[in-house]
Amino acid sequence: MELYIYNRNLELQGIIDLYTSFRWVRRYASPGEFELHCPLTSENLSLLPKDAIICKNDDDPEAGYVSYRGLSQDKEGKKVLVVKGKFLTGYLGRRIIWGTEIIKATTETAMRVLVSNNCITPQIAARKIDNLVLGDFGDYPETVDYQVNYKNLGDEVESLAAAADLGYRVRFDKELKQLKFEVYKGLDRSVNQTANPRAIFSQEYDNVLEQEYTESIGDYRNFALIGGIGEGSARKTVTIGDAAGLDRFETFCDQNNLSNEIEAKTVDGKAADVIASEESARVAAALTQYQEKAAELAAAESAYKLNKINAALAQDEMVAFMSGVYGNFTPDELVEYRRIQAEQGLLYAEWIYLWSLIQGNRQRLYWPLEPALAADTRFDWSKIGWTGSSWVYYDGLQNEVALARNEVENKKDYVTENAVVAVTGKTIMSDSEYQALLITKGTENLANAKEIVTFNGTINTAPNSNLQYRVDYDLGDIVTQSNDEWGVQLDARITEIEEVYEDVGMEINVTFGDDVPTLIDKIKQFKRG
Repeated sequence: MELYIYNRNLELQGIIDLYTSFRWVRRYASPGEFELHCPLTSENLSLLPKDAIICKNDDDPEAGYVSYRGLSQDKEGKKVLVVKGKFLTGYLGRRIIWGTEIIKATTETAMRVLVSNNCITPQIAARKIDNLVLGDFGDYPETVDYQVNYKNLGDEVESLAAAADLGYRVRFDKELKQLKFEVYKGLDRSVNQTANPRAIFSQEYDNVLEQEYTESIGDYRNFALIGGIGEGSARKTVTIGDAAGLDRFETFCDQNNLSNEIEAKTVDGKAADVIASEESARVAAALTQYQEKAAELAAAESAYKLNKINAALAQDEMVAFMSGVYGNFTPDELVEYRRIQAEQGLLYAEWIYLWSLIQGNRQRLYWPLEPALAADTRFDWSKIGWTGSSWVYYDGLQNEVALARNEVENKKDYVTENAVVAVTGKTIMSDSEYQALLITKGTENLANAKEIVTFNGTINTAPNSNLQYRVDYDLGDIVTQSNDEWGVQLDARITEIEEVYEDVGMEINVTFGDDVPTLIDKIKQFKRG
């Protein structure tokens, strides 16, 4: 098998076809790895510098980058170059999650958002990983309420994938010179389903050369108490699980650093302080408009009021007429009443005219005012209206003032609520939202503390085997492993496939189910909480 070597710009540099050993380990929900032993020659040294990209053949989208080189010479003078590295998903481990991300969406969307924000379209240009793009969207339904800040991106993507039983990869598109990040899920090929051709591995079928079965509850946990912010009795907590008695395996998930503050962002990533500033500017403009219109209205009403009072006072017949209408009022009392009404914004002249219209007898009351009112051409009587409790003067300004006032009132709550956001870029989420985040963290914790049930096997790769690699089964597929002698049958996902290429040929070692966690796995889980 030939190995194709590319540089970081995804340009083909050469081909290696002479080597003593090549180990290629594919993993479903974590970065794979490889190890190459080849002659230590100047050509190989030149082809395989740090970060060189290795593909198994020209049409395989899987690839890895060199992260280790070792040069050695044995007693007989044989020189060997040992090259090790990770699959391209390992690039994600070179980034942290910059700032706080709060995502309520499908797990696939959350993984894509994290990768996009920190590798593809980061706010800091130097953080961009060239040629990395988002691949096809699988639209998987698993959901997550998620918050994270300043954690390793690779670890978080791996944790999300494990909790949702999803796989992820970076495919090398050689034609477009792109590295495509994708989330995927294998097919169900187990014995009890009918949608896909079944894949059953058993020595009875001669498609397995060696088998190893493992059960372990050493690190198993199925009930989690998750502690969030706060101290003592004020600490926010939730629980996951319902097991009881000896079947209950408890764990505490400390999430005291999981904040309930939200760094609010729009879909395009605009910062909350910018949003609040823009909204505040709009509110200020509305308030200014309201104040201007109110002043305009007050000035108009004041001018009209003064004009009408003076005109009415000059009309002796008005006072006499009012005496006639209100027989119990003296002329002085009527004038004082009129003055008080004028202060309240309701002129006698207006009242008499409008009352006459309501009564349907315009001539009886309107005639004494005809000279004064007709002389004031600045006033349009058609703009007088009854609100149900008082007469008001409609000249168009009132409507504008009301609209401006409504806009201010509608924005008032927003501005008040976001006063903190405008200063700190943060606001407080509800208790239910925060509990959902705690539950997600607890779910991730339990996903990494499952009961270990693993069937490892060396697969028969002979052409006459009834199951052919990458045709009848592949990484991520759910298949059935069985051993009649042991009385064991297991439907499990293929989580790892190790391909070994040596002089004697190719060997495939498959891990079915979750393997026993290594020390490094446990340290990563401890750091995540």
